[in-house]
Amino acid sequence: MSDAGIHPKQSLLSIQKCPYEKILREEIEQLTRRAPKYGYRLITALLVRKEYTVGYKRVVRLMKSANLLVIVKRAYQTATSIDGVRLKCQRLFRP
Repeated sequence: MSDAGIHPKQSLLSIQKCPYEKILREEIEQLTRRAPKYGYRLITALLVRKEYTVGYKRVVRLMKSANLLVIVKRAYQTATSIDGVRLKCQRLFRP
């Protein structure tokens, strides 16, 4: 039999998912229920401690598909919040 009509990458995409993917997803959901503020890095570290062979990219993919990623709101300071409202032209004319 010839594979003349099949693209090489197409045969790679038909490979089955990892057999313990469902177990891994359940483990991630359990860890995020216990600690909802843990991001993918800490979840990956906890899974490695439990002797799962998993990388952070797979953990991110699984957490994203289950909508478990933590969104971090970073605090920032604007130029106007330091010392009140000031005009941009005031910076040009310094004494």
